[in-house]
Amino acid sequence: MLCKEIMEIIEKDYPPSSALEWDNVGLLAGRDKKEVGRIYIALDATDQVVREAAAAHPRLFLSPHRSRFCPTRGRWRYERPSLPGLQTLLH
Repeated sequence: MLCKEIMEIIEKDYPPSSALEWDNVGLLAGRDKKEVGRIYIALDATDQVVREAAAAHPRLFLSPHRSRFCPTRGRWRYERPSLPGLQTLLH
């Protein structure tokens, strides 16, 4: 299943339009056309959780809480190397 298909399923029950204005929702980093076979779900994206997730080699990382890796609104491009910690999950 593609990442974008998973996001569409999630957004049926939790539409981005229902988010508060300060919420940063949706796919924040990565490629929406990426094939997903393993998903890692965590309440918070702490440094320890990110290390554990990276060790599990997920194809998609889901967290309902804004992490320190997401300091601003919007979506980052996969190629952007300057986000600390995020590189661990993207590779």
